[in-house]
Amino acid sequence: MDGEDDDEGNLTPQPNRSNDRNKKTTVANPSTLDSETSEDGDISSSCCSETETSSGSEMTPDQGAIGGEDAGPPPPPPPVDDLDLVVCWDGCSDTEDEIQRRKNRVRVRKFSDSEGSWSSSFSTESHQDEMNNECKDFMTVFVTAVFNDESVITQVDKARFGQLCLHGVGRLWFSRLINSQRVERRKVSEQIFYRLVQFFAIALFECDHSDDFTPAKNLMNMCFTFYFENRSHSDQFLYAHLRSHPIWKSLRFWNAAYFDSVQTERLNREPCTRDRWFQLSPEERRDIVSFDVNVAFGQLCTFTSNMISLGLNRQLCLDFLTKQSIISNLDHDQVTALTENIDRMCNLQ
Repeated sequence: MDGEDDDEGNLTPQPNRSNDRNKKTTVANPSTLDSETSEDGDISSSCCSETETSSGSEMTPDQGAIGGEDAGPPPPPPPVDDLDLVVCWDGCSDTEDEIQRRKNRVRVRKFSDSEGSWSSSFSTESHQDEMNNECKDFMTVFVTAVFNDESVITQVDKARFGQLCLHGVGRLWFSRLINSQRVERRKVSEQIFYRLVQFFAIALFECDHSDDFTPAKNLMNMCFTFYFENRSHSDQFLYAHLRSHPIWKSLRFWNAAYFDSVQTERLNREPCTRDRWFQLSPEERRDIVSFDVNVAFGQLCTFTSNMISLGLNRQLCLDFLTKQSIISNLDHDQVTALTENIDRMCNLQ
């Protein structure tokens, strides 16, 4: 034992630090962790075995007891390929078998997720098919009943019609089946006429609420198709009873309906691809351009007339004409003719 001189020259004994290094240190060995459960259901304290550190092997600060004051940060987990997972890392060294088992669990989980996603997509498509078939079957029977004077449409039928009109596929089937009826008849009885007024108003309201303009455009055309002869022996069309409907006040509807009508009419002609365009003669190119312009001119004439008949003011019609004539590349004479037609229609109202 070493000593130090005090003030009187005597040696003061100092503690032997070598003995501290020979003391036993308790370390939790991760490889020997056992989970023993007592009768009370608690895990006993024997779950961690004690490991003695021999006097010949000193512990560095990095080798302190786990959870102790001198314990450094746990080593980083080993890389597990490029799998997107979070591994619960407890500072213990995993064997290659354990890492492989984790990889397999992740792969199984990922496969299950993708399988669930596929099942969800399949379920959604199956539901859409069921809804489409349900709407088609109901609307087929319903429209047939509407055009039959002897049929009785119950309140249950009307309620079901309103429910299916909440869906786009229901509105589309209704407009298609109504459109198919004009092949057989245009003039209808008074009873059928007012049925159409009622159900058109419901379907158009849902179209306006959902910005569903394709079936709305079809129904708008039918408003100028079906009529009945009133007591004064004059023809009365559907649009006269639907002029106050809010969808007609929306320029978004008119722009979308016009574009859809132009595209539909252009599809009746063979489309001209870029490669085919460069193979055409100058005269053939002029014919294609002239055809497109004439389609736009005819549709604008129809649409502006319908807008006036449905109660839109002159300025709104002119704004619509100005915008679409520029897009459609109409010349000055064509725009002038359409403007004069609008003025003439307004004077007749």
